Amino acid sequence: MAVDNNQEEISEMLQLLANMLRYTLSQENELVSLDKDMHWIKAYSKIIRLRFGDNIDFDFSGIDDRLYDTDVPVLLFQPFIENSVLHGINGYVEKGEIKIRGYIDKDVRIFEVEDNGKGITEEEKEALWEKNPLHLGIRNVDIRIKLIYGDNWGVSISSENQKTIVKICMPL
Repeated sequence: MAVDNNQEEISEMLQLLANMLRYTLSQENELVSLDKDMHWIKAYSKIIRLRFGDNIDFDFSGIDDRLYDTDVPVLLFQPFIENSVLHGINGYVEKGEIKIRGYIDKDVRIFEVEDNGKGITEEEKEALWEKNPLHLGIRNVDIRIKLIYGDNWGVSISSENQKTIVKICMPL
């Protein structure tokens, strides 16, 4: 119906959502290549841009090419991007920007999701780790990383100068 009525944005969003649903339902393993997960997260970012317009930019250029062949937990970045948009950028800044970086430091893979939103208070950070259904995504990623790699690995969050940085550490 969207195609028949020349609703290109709705048609594109439905196609992206269908592809994302196939991706999430087809995962039999808890790990996928970063390349595959990034393909999915770029589709997710397109949906966000269709919804919020040009008010949010994404920068995926800061990822070391060597990381694309490594395995990561499925949907590694999605909860952090969603939180950046809904709780940091939308309604708080005129032009939002979300950067995803990935680099190797010795034998550690470090990924960062940074936004230029309103930041996060210490109380809000503490609430993210509580057993609260509203904050399930971030906790879920941290728990999955710890189950796969051990308790020394996982997620940390910092905020300074109206930006929030999520750091995800896993062994190489």
